[in-house]
Amino acid sequence: MPSQATMEFLQWSVYVWPFIVSLGFLVLAKPRPVNRLAFFVLGVLVCFGVQSLVGLALAYTPGELEAGATAPERFFQAAMIHIARTVGVSAALSLVPLWWLRRYLPKA
Repeated sequence: MPSQATMEFLQWSVYVWPFIVSLGFLVLAKPRPVNRLAFFVLGVLVCFGVQSLVGLALAYTPGELEAGATAPERFFQAAMIHIARTVGVSAALSLVPLWWLRRYLPKA
């Protein structure tokens, strides 16, 4: 069974990844937007929005659970699978709107 530390890491990743992806995109994007703070704030908001939509869409997808697990363990495993899938898919899908946002903001 996955540990409590793994669950805490996944819970923190839900809140941290939009900042990391937006900042990384801002640093790697050429040409850079004129107002970098605006891009960063809008990028974080876009990432959180994509995450909420993906979380709703993936809420009903099945996952692989251990066969001999008790009901609380199965719930814990399902929650971890859902969080991991949501963060992974959201991070990948957020690149498209961030690219679009970088493209249409004024450039330096």
